[in-house]
Amino acid sequence: MRICEFSAFILFCTSFFFPQLAGADTFSDQASWEAALCESHTMRAEPYTLNLPDNSAQNPVDNPYATTWGTYTNPNFEFNNGVDIAGDEGMVVSNSGAVLDIIGQTELCNGVGLCYSGGDLTITCTLSDGSVETLTAPATADLVTTEFFGWTNETGQDVVQIQINAQVNETNFVFCTDIAFTGETCPDEPGTAQDTLDHLIDDVAALLPSGNAADDKCVVKAIQRLTGMQNASLWLDGDRLDSKKGHKFFKRARFAIRSLECVSSVDTGAIVSAINDLQLQVLDVEIQYAVENGGNGGSIATALFFRFVGQFQAANGNYQAASNNFGIAWEYANGA
Repeated sequence: MRICEFSAFILFCTSFFFPQLAGADTFSDQASWEAALCESHTMRAEPYTLNLPDNSAQNPVDNPYATTWGTYTNPNFEFNNGVDIAGDEGMVVSNSGAVLDIIGQTELCNGVGLCYSGGDLTITCTLSDGSVETLTAPATADLVTTEFFGWTNETGQDVVQIQINAQVNETNFVFCTDIAFTGETCPDEPGTAQDTLDHLIDDVAALLPSGNAADDKCVVKAIQRLTGMQNASLWLDGDRLDSKKGHKFFKRARFAIRSLECVSSVDTGAIVSAINDLQLQVLDVEIQYAVENGGNGGSIATALFFRFVGQFQAANGNYQAASNNFGIAWEYANGA
């Protein structure tokens, strides 16, 4: 494989598995957007779905402010010039634009999120110092397919106005609009991998007594394996494993899954799936670390390959084999 082809493959893999890396402050899924808001600003998005005016009947005009989208003030008061239609029905945005003024806010506006369909959307955010941030939400496959576009405000300035423009001769539907401010508390803020592991051990312990002596022995073995995954020598911090001993995490996870799969009197499927998700969480931390720190492209590509194989196996119920491949993937990522 030529270097240019290999580089393209790496770019594809990293953008596929880590879409948030495509732009430091833009996101293609709502969960990643909200997580970034929590991480960067210790806050959450304030869900705010406007009843947006329908300007589909208007002809394109030179003045983008000819159509008023609305005004967001503190307290939550909205004013729309135009025909109100329910947020779940959407709004047709012509290239005459739709404008939202944000006034009376003492908190910093930290982000904007849109659910939309149709052609490319241009989102222009006017900041308090007069500068603008111009963003592009890429076209969806068709008017039926809905995508998410989110932006986090990393400028240090407040957002005072948001304008949405469709491309000339394009039609778009905007189904939801979330704007985010500081001063809010993250809901269900995700903990570290170690926190997740603690909860998993509690979930497994809750299976006792199962009413079946043989099953109880299997559950106890699973708890022992999961507790072994907590060993401080395996961890650099709450999410990242030690480069020399971290491989033991995946080995013990595999044994814990094997023990749980021998239980017959109670359903352990949800817990086994959660252990699988925990391994992916830890693996992805290592892959992302390698990507962000210029790790070896070949090693990263191999890690992504074994990650894909493991996911395929898990999707087909072969969780033990998946654990093995996640461990291999982690070693390649760690060595990158």
